[in-house]
Amino acid sequence: SDLAVGPCGGGCTVTDPLNGDNNALIDGNSFPLAPEWIANIVIDYNRPFLDGEVFASTDWNYRSETNFFLYESEEFVVDPQFEGGVRVGYRQGPWEASVFSRNVTNEVNPIYAIDFSNLTGIFNTPRITGVELNWTFGE
Repeated sequence: SDLAVGPCGGGCTVTDPLNGDNNALIDGNSFPLAPEWIANIVIDYNRPFLDGEVFASTDWNYRSETNFFLYESEEFVVDPQFEGGVRVGYRQGPWEASVFSRNVTNEVNPIYAIDFSNLTGIFNTPRITGVELNWTFGE
């Protein structure tokens, strides 16, 4: 009940009670970077077409509210996050061509932080869209 850690060094708003040494009491807090809920879904579709196959796939990820550190503060608790991707293409023998997009909704989600200096945030990759051409050796 008296387990405590030093809170951020850059002036964050600690919501845990503080002991006499100004350390945050963390008894009962969740583990850092451990959301209560994580959900993933992947959907694949394949259909024969000409001498090959047309394919499409999508994947989506949900994470509930997440705390970055052992102590709790207003600045380092992240709202629920939702992110997904899509891929559509054609494959025939060793060849494959596709178009894809990651972070389709272009969400800006914090994924980690540094709390000892200037409250630095690290964010996910923005939307990426592209074309892939693949050739599999050995077929």
